[in-house]
Amino acid sequence: SIIIALPTGEGKSMIFQLVHSVGFVGADQAKTSGVTLVIVPTVALAVNHELEAVEVLGLPRPLAFQGGNDVENGLIAERIASGTQGLCFASPEAACGRLREALRCAAEAGLLRALVIDEAHLVDQWGTGFRTEFQELSGLRRELMSAAPTGQALRTIMLSATLTDSSLETLRSLFGSGSDFESLAAVQLRPEPDYWIAPSASETDRVDRVLEALHHAPRPAVLYVTEVEAADFWFSRLKEEGFRRLRKLHGKTSRAEREDIVGKWRDGMLDIVVGTSAFGLGIDYPHARSVIHACVPETLDRFYQEVGRGGRDGKACLSLIIHTSKDISTAERINSQQVISVERGYHRWLTMFERKLLFGDGQFAVRIDGRPGTDERDIDMFGDANTDWNLRTVVLMARAGLLRLLGTPYPKIQEAGDWLEIEIIDDHHLDMEVWRTRVATVRHEGWIASKRNLDLMRDYLRDDRCPA
Repeated sequence: SIIIALPTGEGKSMIFQLVHSVGFVGADQAKTSGVTLVIVPTVALAVNHELEAVEVLGLPRPLAFQGGNDVENGLIAERIASGTQGLCFASPEAACGRLREALRCAAEAGLLRALVIDEAHLVDQWGTGFRTEFQELSGLRRELMSAAPTGQALRTIMLSATLTDSSLETLRSLFGSGSDFESLAAVQLRPEPDYWIAPSASETDRVDRVLEALHHAPRPAVLYVTEVEAADFWFSRLKEEGFRRLRKLHGKTSRAEREDIVGKWRDGMLDIVVGTSAFGLGIDYPHARSVIHACVPETLDRFYQEVGRGGRDGKACLSLIIHTSKDISTAERINSQQVISVERGYHRWLTMFERKLLFGDGQFAVRIDGRPGTDERDIDMFGDANTDWNLRTVVLMARAGLLRLLGTPYPKIQEAGDWLEIEIIDDHHLDMEVWRTRVATVRHEGWIASKRNLDLMRDYLRDDRCPA
């Protein structure tokens, strides 16, 4: 496993394009076929990467696995299984779900070249909270590596522009250890953006300032907000102001509309995009001149990623943040990660482990969609939310060094349920005192890292020291 840290706009996408077109030195993998799976956090980024791969490498569509497109998704799964897909861009949920069987077929044939995690810092920042599949990828990786013929196992490459110490340690604990884990960094503060801060006393004041800025700031421009409702408001307000080359993109934007917006943005046909962070990560267009925030991002990482949409042609660009005190409260709410308590996690683990299936050599299968208990507070707990909390529990244990995630059991378990194979690496995993020390420490470290990232954003807004 290797982590590569490069500034935004410095060519991280070229790395997985090279994996596909050149391969690895000394690898036994087939030269003329193979699959490189690129994990992306948003559909908009998948679409963007697909457009680039088609232009640069001449690959045939579809390359992006997107919800709601069953015909193209089925074709991607077939081509992965046969080793003819080449590049594939998919979410962690798709990789751990619908694409899992196809990926296993490719791995068994020695045709799975690499697992590439784009924006890898999100494994720590998002995977601990609301998208646990980011951390479940470690189990998928082990499953696919163990399925491959000798000498033909996939490589793991993690890419990011903003890696904190916390993110690095999370990636190390999940995707490698010792000599099997390396990192390369060529990070620097990008010189193109000029940073401006304009605090507003009220929402009315902020609206006036944003409108003034968008009438005068160089375009193309991105107006960033945090919530979908704010994106809808600004889109309507800017249309009232007479802006026409204008679109909005957020988490609820349809697949077809996302493709249209990303395509028009990359072709220079839009002056302004109003977006949430769903538009931010990795979207590439070299000539964006202004990035305006009508919000406070919940981390300095997110802010710097979004500022990185501007000036990718190496020429000057503008960063302007226009915020109110209410934005700070919104950022604090989003920054407060939901991590399961030690007591509740321990209770869930006891129940899961009681119902385990034994494979031998310290390896078991636990059912992660089972109810956490039989008392009155647990009896109605089932469905996706319950499965998600069970996953958070085992991921927390993995980060604490109590167990190792091994992926979906193979051959498939015939008993009903959603099963996860694990390997116990500490026999004291059922000891509450171990949970109160080891697991509690991991929880606290995550909380501290998240809080520090928001505190850095606050420091930036106070404008009392150089933002570098």
